[in-house]
Amino acid sequence: MKKPENIIGKVPEISEEEMLAYLQGSLPRERQRQIEELISEDAPEADALEGLKLLQSSEALRSTRLLQQKLHTELLKDRKRTRSISSDYWNWIAVIVILLLIIVGYVVVRIAS
Repeated sequence: MKKPENIIGKVPEISEEEMLAYLQGSLPRERQRQIEELISEDAPEADALEGLKLLQSSEALRSTRLLQQKLHTELLKDRKRTRSISSDYWNWIAVIVILLLIIVGYVVVRIAS
């Protein structure tokens, strides 16, 4: 199974740790500028940064990890709940019977007219 995406954003150049370091101002100027450019191009990234600004850095890291875990478990639940169409034989049989009844009904009406 594919590992879930980083909930902070889809841009692979920005990790959670980098985002938090950016907020703390501990990144080199060049990297801060690169992150600002990436954020300006992607609205969800800007929203994530704005949300992280409101939280303390330790709280933000804990919150993002908790959200990632919840997202991962919800995705696994959804995957387990889905069934394949081929495994539901009774539904297929019902569809075939209904179609046969429609065809037989059509033929009977055409012959009677």
